[in-house]
Amino acid sequence: ISEEFRLRVAGQGEPGAKGAPAGNLYVQVQIQQHPRFQRQGNDVHVTVPITISQAIMGARISVPGIDGEQVVAIAPGTQPGSTKTLRNHGIRHLNNPQRYGDLIIHFNVEIPRKLTDKQRELMEEFAKTEAARAR
Repeated sequence: ISEEFRLRVAGQGEPGAKGAPAGNLYVQVQIQQHPRFQRQGNDVHVTVPITISQAIMGARISVPGIDGEQVVAIAPGTQPGSTKTLRNHGIRHLNNPQRYGDLIIHFNVEIPRKLTDKQRELMEEFAKTEAARAR
């Protein structure tokens, strides 16, 4: 069902005057926002945080979906804001129950605010290899 969908239930409204049959009941649908998912038509969008190492090297992670957790592969070199689409994991189409929208995963690469001494040492070593490669 989509926002502002109006459902008609025949004969379930107010009783008619002087013994006439009951009128129709109309139900107006309003969809509440979900704290984790955003809907666009039959597609569902979700933002998932990933670490720098997952973005650089790739990984397999569990992602929330409306029909349960989905395991997805993050490709090596995934950039901030990259997306991955899982076909047919969105909202079921109203007029064609065999069709579903998609689940669109947005990757948010999280940059740590604080590093341990070991992490800093490794990042400095990595930075040296980047500088050498840029020459």
